[in-house]
Amino acid sequence: MSSKRVGVDIGSTAVRVVQVDGLNEDSLAKVSKCAVIPLAPGAVINGRIKDTKLVGFTLAKALKAAGVSAYGVVVGTSTPEAAIAPIKLPEAVKPGDFSNAVRLQGKPISPRVPLDSSALSLFEVGKDYDLGARFLLAAATEASEVANLAEAVRAAKAAPRAIDLAGAATMRALTRTIPNTSDVVTIVDIGSTKTTVITRQGQFLRSVRTLEIGGDDVTRALMGAADENYAISERRKRSLDLRSLPSSTTSEVAQTSYGVMDSTSVQVTSKELDRLLEALHFSADQLIESIATVIESETVRYPAAPTQGIVLAGGGALLRGLKESISARTGVPTLLGRPWAVFTSQKAAKQVLSQMDEPTAMVELTTAIGMALWGSK
Repeated sequence: MSSKRVGVDIGSTAVRVVQVDGLNEDSLAKVSKCAVIPLAPGAVINGRIKDTKLVGFTLAKALKAAGVSAYGVVVGTSTPEAAIAPIKLPEAVKPGDFSNAVRLQGKPISPRVPLDSSALSLFEVGKDYDLGARFLLAAATEASEVANLAEAVRAAKAAPRAIDLAGAATMRALTRTIPNTSDVVTIVDIGSTKTTVITRQGQFLRSVRTLEIGGDDVTRALMGAADENYAISERRKRSLDLRSLPSSTTSEVAQTSYGVMDSTSVQVTSKELDRLLEALHFSADQLIESIATVIESETVRYPAAPTQGIVLAGGGALLRGLKESISARTGVPTLLGRPWAVFTSQKAAKQVLSQMDEPTAMVELTTAIGMALWGSK
């Protein structure tokens, strides 16, 4: 891959734009330009665009801030309706007829969307000459959601090169595999209002499942426990640790490590800290259980090829103690993923690092980087 590509990740809290100028000799994506522009609450919920004009306005602002062309961008969809499935077709069916042939089979790709309401994408993964069959990977999501995404892109006066599954882009940014390997890895991308669980086998996607639960559920649980606003609870979440248990402090006043608007520390009593930790564990346990259920159902579906590792991505993955808790619940080694990417210009780094530290920045940009890698091998 040598040409410059622009990837766009439209999340619940921000629009992220990244330009990748190919790969370097170490197979790292060369991030030359980027921007992260906050998105007003409610514009995107659970991966569904609710306000196309507002998303379009924010996207236009992000493209301008990054200093990239609005033409040829790659954007993604990540609604709970999105799904993939293996499909077998007769070898005689030509690529131009794949979609019609799949629709004639009448079997839905997404269990939540009928075929006649689905937007389909098909990718050939192999042939069996003895059986005279083609094997395809079929992706489907609700056609109306793809239409909303296209309308938002038009509102930004941009022209997309492609619309991709956000789960595929996340996998692309986090994966470098040797051809013909068949290792099985599950990527868990935890956003604000949704969590996408992606399993790959070797170089290919095996399943994508988007859950309507995310980091916001933990933040709002803390809001209720502390009777504080969202911004303060979001900061508090960054300092609390799932490895801490209620009643683990003996001091009358416990000082937490997060700052508030005046940059001073916040003090809470041990009783208040207990309430916070109880809320943290209750909400995080629900998230962990939802993730574990998807992974276990995948094991039932593919008993001979269970996942061998879990990689966490997304802002919600930065919750302290989360990877250890997920590993303990699933029995699968878990680590925090970092995209195979590097900043190649000080300007690009400063644009993002002025808002967050480098490890956090790279985690936040994972899906946008993967979008920019669309079409690469």
